[in-house]
Amino acid sequence: MELEYIKIIKTTAQIIHNFIYNNIKLSDQEHATFIAGSLIALQDATFRATYKTDYQNDPDYFVESMMSAIKHSIKSLKGFDIPEKQDIIIAEFDFIGRNEQLKNIVIDEGKEKPAIQALLEKLENIFTLAKTYPEYDILGVFYDQFKKYSASDQQSLGIVLTPYHVSDFMATLLNITPDDVVLDTCCGSSSLLLTAGSKAKYSLGVELNSRMTSISIANMVIKNLPTHLWLGNSFDFDIKNEIRKYHPTKLIINPPYAQQEKELSFVENGLDLLEPNGLGVVIMPVSCANKQDIETKALRKSILSKHTLLASFVMPEQLFAPAVGVNTIICLFKAHVPNENYSTFLGYIKDDGFELSKSEGRIDKNNKWPDIKKEFLDLYNNKQDMNKKSVNAIIKPEAEWSIISYLNIHESVYEDSFFIPYLQQYLMYQIQSGGKVNV
Repeated sequence: MELEYIKIIKTTAQIIHNFIYNNIKLSDQEHATFIAGSLIALQDATFRATYKTDYQNDPDYFVESMMSAIKHSIKSLKGFDIPEKQDIIIAEFDFIGRNEQLKNIVIDEGKEKPAIQALLEKLENIFTLAKTYPEYDILGVFYDQFKKYSASDQQSLGIVLTPYHVSDFMATLLNITPDDVVLDTCCGSSSLLLTAGSKAKYSLGVELNSRMTSISIANMVIKNLPTHLWLGNSFDFDIKNEIRKYHPTKLIINPPYAQQEKELSFVENGLDLLEPNGLGVVIMPVSCANKQDIETKALRKSILSKHTLLASFVMPEQLFAPAVGVNTIICLFKAHVPNENYSTFLGYIKDDGFELSKSEGRIDKNNKWPDIKKEFLDLYNNKQDMNKKSVNAIIKPEAEWSIISYLNIHESVYEDSFFIPYLQQYLMYQIQSGGKVNV
């Protein structure tokens, strides 16, 4: 199934890119938002049933009807019911009505039609896939594919997709049941919430960026998952109080990197919002687990004074390539249980079976990941030490959370590349703090 839907998405993304390039002037960010708005409009049953036949001779009326469908779908979303916030999101789509090129009559498949209608017809495949497979972030995969045809840099759309096999692994660690309420305090396009929330009773998401929230709403509207979304800051007192009313039991986050709020602050804030004994999983830069500056150590100490680090998994170096070149770690916590003398499982998934392809990104050509995933889940569940792969250790309050500090490294069991990021972090810390570096 996965290979088939990816093939459809790649084909559709290329067709839509070429169509927009040849007929319409849209920025990359407008392109992404237009796709979200189109799929939200298609959620309106009346518009979906009539848009192919009713508006060919009046493009202005077509756009007006599409905007009405977007507004109706957003205002019908029960989990996003604050009027002023709805209006902010709806305003993200106003450019559709202002773009005259979308109203131009084009020849598409041998017929004259408004360009905007031709685009919606091409997007129906994506709409159907999103409906059929609620656990997949179809929109995210589509945008990820579109970036390959974009002239902009890889992060121009503001979307860095968490690979599905990673989000699935994170959700598996949470052991989500139909009684769970899943929370993502920095949900972006809701990629992680879709994977985890499809198995839960309810999903909760917070996002600060209104454009990203519009894409998240598109995902939730299309998939009709029980959800509540907040447009705002997850550190906001009022939003936190609202979240607590839902009694979240599971947390899944990929915090924004190198922002004003530290990644570990997102971890602590999210865990604090969970019910006692709830589980939280996070993927973040490995530096958060290893840096020795005062602030990072204090954050690690604060988190472990309240919550237990059940496990950590150092991930492959190129996990987010080519979009982001950062080494990452997945950490699993139990909320509101101090770490104390708990023996934490530390794993090293050096290879997830994926290979970097110039044309397709990272792909699992030989289907290695299912066996690798099972191996590490077995090691974790059995608390098993294995040479080069895992160890169990008691984590001291300010200590590092990754496996490297807890293995016997006197033997040549690691390549130089394993140590490079740690040496870089150490050198940068020494330079920034005015320390002496001996070479």
